[in-house]
Amino acid sequence: MRLFCVIGSLVVGFLGYSRSADAEMIGGQNWADAVTDYTANIQNYSGEIMSAATEWWVLGPSDADVNGNGYAWDDGVDQDYVAGWRSNAPGEYLIVEFDTGLADVQGNDLVIHMYCGTSADASVLASVDGISYTEIGSLEPGTPGYFSDEEFDFDGAFASDVHYVKVVRVANGPQTGMFFDSFASVVPEPGTMSLAALGLGSLLIAAGWKRSRRRVVVRKTKTKGITLVELLVVITIIGMLMAMLLPAVQAAREAARRATCQNNQHQLSLAMLCFESGVGYFPGYKNRVGSTTTTWIVPILPYIERGKLYDMWSGEVPGDPLEKKVLIKLLICPSNPPAVYEGSPLAYVPNRGRYGKDDSRAEGISLNLATASPSYVSLDYVSLHDGCPTTLLLSESLADKCWAREGWAVNDRLLAFGWNASSTNVADFISSNHSGGAIVSFCDGHQHFLRNDVDYEVYKQLLSPYGDGCSPP
Repeated sequence: MRLFCVIGSLVVGFLGYSRSADAEMIGGQNWADAVTDYTANIQNYSGEIMSAATEWWVLGPSDADVNGNGYAWDDGVDQDYVAGWRSNAPGEYLIVEFDTGLADVQGNDLVIHMYCGTSADASVLASVDGISYTEIGSLEPGTPGYFSDEEFDFDGAFASDVHYVKVVRVANGPQTGMFFDSFASVVPEPGTMSLAALGLGSLLIAAGWKRSRRRVVVRKTKTKGITLVELLVVITIIGMLMAMLLPAVQAAREAARRATCQNNQHQLSLAMLCFESGVGYFPGYKNRVGSTTTTWIVPILPYIERGKLYDMWSGEVPGDPLEKKVLIKLLICPSNPPAVYEGSPLAYVPNRGRYGKDDSRAEGISLNLATASPSYVSLDYVSLHDGCPTTLLLSESLADKCWAREGWAVNDRLLAFGWNASSTNVADFISSNHSGGAIVSFCDGHQHFLRNDVDYEVYKQLLSPYGDGCSPP
């Protein structure tokens, strides 16, 4: 009877919404709830300065729900129900707060309904706590006289839901006005699973409808509600659907994080190979840059498009010490995100070979180059002996480490991975949050998933570029 209708409706609702199960939806969208800060020149299109009494200009649903006129900018109706800047100096900003945070879901996560001039330009930043902001995109020039919806994707940049969005003016001059109507989450579009659910649910609803109609024709005077048995059947079906879908969703997410981690290592491997091509040897796990002892990341900064940051470390460009210690997403594994996105976290380490043997280039690839008599390892040296495809270059590590450390005040084992005679467990040297092992890179630039149960003698041979030239343990 109506059991088919109920099951069909639940299938449509559950599977159709599964694509955005992490989103917080309030009436279709999650709207900004408060204005926390703004510069003194924030105004509406008519020049009225925004105050505590008029902060509703950029809050809640769009102004179509306030004055009933819809998005009729070109008719001159909504021009006083927006807030922004017209022709003031760069640096103007506006910060809004979401009581219910914006979740990082599949697809775009934030939409700004706005109007801007033909030369407008602004940066959009987001924050979990309202203190530390991360740039998520920019607002480009628009068509005067028309609103547009600008969408942004958090792309895994935040460990928890975003509660603050900040827009900062960049350009200055004619036609750089920019006015904001509302800030909200993005309403997700149905995915492939949703379409399949719609078809399955429709068939079940149709079957239930036909059975119900036949029953009414035969016995018009009798009505019947949902019995306890039918309710239990529905609950059982929901439980089965969840049991099938949730593991698949988690597996898909981990596969995406693993692919990102592998790509990060590929880019870092290419940077180290480019460095070696330029100077004739691989960077060490400790190096001298200018007058400072640094980690292996600093020498390869120019090869990951961070040349200005390298100039600050080398002393060629003066800068605040805090400006040198920035977060670089390329150095973070998505499966091992830092607790707080600040400072200079690092998820990857180079191969230093046997601990305590930095004077022998047969032991590893990235040795201590900050000593008085360093040992350099070149790509030719590796190719002439054990070969680049079989010699490790990089690996993951869960140890708490920072790429922007200076001097010697750091444990060597946090800067690189290797081996020693006191342990025969590979997991003591390489580690990750990927199940069963860690992603590693080789000297020819390719990546591989190295299992934790790999034979320890094989692991030691993979570390050495010249196994026959190593000293016995």
